Amino acid sequence: MKIPALIFLFIFPFYASAQSILFGDYEKGSKLYKNSCTSCHDSSVYTRKDRKINTINGLEKQVERCSNSLRTGYTDDQNGDIVKFLNDDYYKF
Repeated sequence: MKIPALIFLFIFPFYASAQSILFGDYEKGSKLYKNSCTSCHDSSVYTRKDRKINTINGLEKQVERCSNSLRTGYTDDQNGDIVKFLNDDYYKF
């Protein structure tokens, strides 16, 4: 009884963290992506073999960095929408 509970307590935070990011709005993320992200690069950065983003957490951080660099003023929710779009279309974490 104690071992399953410990396994749950160890694994759940990682699962919940990844899942919470994926609650973004795909359609809103798609529009935000087209309005901002494509001003610097095309989709080849997401599909190349040596892409630098290998985790959902890494994707979230990169979207935030790009948003800050472009001074978009996007909220955390809007960045989450972009993460949702990019993950569903390209990364599939």
